[in-house]
Amino acid sequence: MRKLINVFFVAAGLLFTANMASAQQKLGHINSEEVFANLPEAKTAQTTLETLGKQKQADIDAMIKRISKQNGCCRSETKNFK
Repeated sequence: MRKLINVFFVAAGLLFTANMASAQQKLGHINSEEVFANLPEAKTAQTTLETLGKQKQADIDAMIKRISKQNGCCRSETKNFK
């Protein structure tokens, strides 16, 4: 009988501590997009990225034009060899 009482108290203690542990968990939802949109650092980073993107796109367009021009020259030279 004494073992049964001890087992009961241990089981009750475990259930009590499990309930206490789960009671301390807090759940919530944060709209991180709104938080980042309101940060001044995020705004400056966004403008910096847009400027850098435009600059790199201009560089890519210039490279495409140069390669197309070189490709056109090579095609005309190969026609002369035939």
